[in-house]
Order: sequence, then C-alpha cells, then structure tokens
Amino acid sequence: AEIVSMFLIPFITRERVEATPALRHSLRNVWVHLEEKEEKLGRRLGLGEAIGEIASELETLAKKQADSQGCVESTIIAQVAIRCHEIFKVTDVELDQVVQGDPLARINDVTHLVRFEMVISASISGGPSTIGSWQITDIDDLLDGNVWYM
Repeated sequence: AEIVSMFLIPFITRERVEATPALRHSLRNVWVHLEEKEEKLGRRLGLGEAIGEIASELETLAKKQADSQGCVESTIIAQVAIRCHEIFKVTDVELDQVVQGDPLARINDVTHLVRFEMVISASISGGPSTIGSWQITDIDDLLDGNVWYM
C-alpha cells in the first residue's frame, strides 16, 4: 500500500457538520475572509500577513468549536493506493452469462484507492491529544470522495 495524500481538516468533523450544516463552509470562509481583507486594503496580502490572518481565523474557529473542557476535534483524511490480486466476475445465474469482469476468472493485478478518516481530539491549551480509529469512507471514488467539508 502507498499513501497518496493525507491532510488535516482542522476543528471540524463529519459528525459536527451533520449536526450543524453551516460548519461545512468553515474553511472556505477563512479564504473568503482573506479575499475581503485584500479588497478592503486594495492590495494582495504578503505571505506573513496572510499567515497571520489564517491563524487568527483558525484560532477563532477552534474556540467556537471547543467543548466545555477546551477540547476540539479535527479530522485526518488519508487516501491510500492498495495493490491487490483479485478475481472479479459477475454472472447472471438465470442466463448463465458473465455480465461483468473476466469470464475466465483469471487473477488480475489492480490498485484500489481507499479513503480513510480519523477524528483526533486536542486541547486548545496544549494538553494531551486523543487519536480515534480509521474508518473507510470511500473506495475507488464510488462516492465521489464522500466529501463533507467543502
């Protein structure tokens, strides 16, 4: 297996977005804030300015999402290419015909793209983190990535 990509969705989880759909646009709103700031100033922000604005917006989001103990949950998403040897054949038993796959049921080398998610919890004051369990959320983009955070 090979990790194709891995990224963090800070301070929001699938469960929170399902409970509060407005959170779906939280990260996009950070970029909207940057664009509005640039428009107000009449110029592009420098790298340091942009980083400062992003950090400020993310800190605000973290504080809004923190629970009563000051913990926030974030999501890690990993896409993994998994190489497999597989036999794939679908037969219509009534017609006794192969309708999909290899009629000779030969072993084929294939690679599947599997998307995993894991929720982590961390204290906004720097305490210990809690790591969740990986869950499969999509295979071979059959669910178009099963995206919930944009």
